[in-house]
Amino acid sequence: MTERAEDVVDALQEAVRVHMLAEMPADDGRLAAMGFATLMIEYLTWRGRFVEPRPRRVHRAPSLQPTTLSAELAAVVDALQADLEAGRDVNPRLSSTVHNPFRNVREDEPGRSSDRDLLLADWDIVHLHLSGTVRPGRALTKRTGEVMFAVFDLDDVYLIGVFEHPQHANWAAEDIFADMVRAFPSAGLSIPMADLKQNHPPSDEDRLTARRGAVMLPVAVDGDLHLPRGVGLTTAGTPIWATRWANAFIWRLTDLRETDVRGLLAEQTGLPAGIDWAAEVLVEQPGFQEVLVLRSGDVTVEMLRLLPALDASEN
Repeated sequence: MTERAEDVVDALQEAVRVHMLAEMPADDGRLAAMGFATLMIEYLTWRGRFVEPRPRRVHRAPSLQPTTLSAELAAVVDALQADLEAGRDVNPRLSSTVHNPFRNVREDEPGRSSDRDLLLADWDIVHLHLSGTVRPGRALTKRTGEVMFAVFDLDDVYLIGVFEHPQHANWAAEDIFADMVRAFPSAGLSIPMADLKQNHPPSDEDRLTARRGAVMLPVAVDGDLHLPRGVGLTTAGTPIWATRWANAFIWRLTDLRETDVRGLLAEQTGLPAGIDWAAEVLVEQPGFQEVLVLRSGDVTVEMLRLLPALDASEN
């Protein structure tokens, strides 16, 4: 560890911590008491529930083709598709818990905790309410009994089907995942596990019990086992990709501690090695493009991305 690097890296880490605590909705002080790694996983889990507004190609499952839908539902799905293709913000269609995630935290029961979305953490599936009408004075659209299941990539979105709310349906049912894989076999929405079989496949109720306990199970699709592309969720109910990203981020900070950071900055910028650098998080798009930088006067040096890009390899 180099003493000269230590103060710079400490400043970088503290800037990230301050940023995360400032951005996340208010809680009872639990977040502020967390260690850096745990806090970052919580931040990534919360941020990962939102959808970046950007134009996307829309791919519909066979069950969502116009000829298979009622006229009323076809109009609703067409309106949603138009919003997605135009890059309009669909976050008002999300669960209300994304805006107030810490109102009912139950660490012993992640399946019932308001700060967790286990369908998303497990299978990378977002659920969107079908109404596009924003309620007066609220950041949410009118709630609907049925929701659209979708998987988002950077430039594409895959609409899987319309399902009832979980009070009336099992969102861990094997058919949901299987329909996704069958509808979009070349989209990389799952990880095939070649030549592996299940001797005693779990029932849908078993799957629901496992998910409520934050346990990931592979899914059999036409005889072949598949894992979700993000490799599922942790026993804390957080997506594994969030843990992997947080770990990689901390490893990068550790590498910087072993580096002559000031010397590298001087070499890169042409500025004297002894000048002061201020660390901050540069927010280009809140929740989607956040970069940790060092500034000195008018000079800005990008150090680390705080959030992963939205693609199948990282999310």
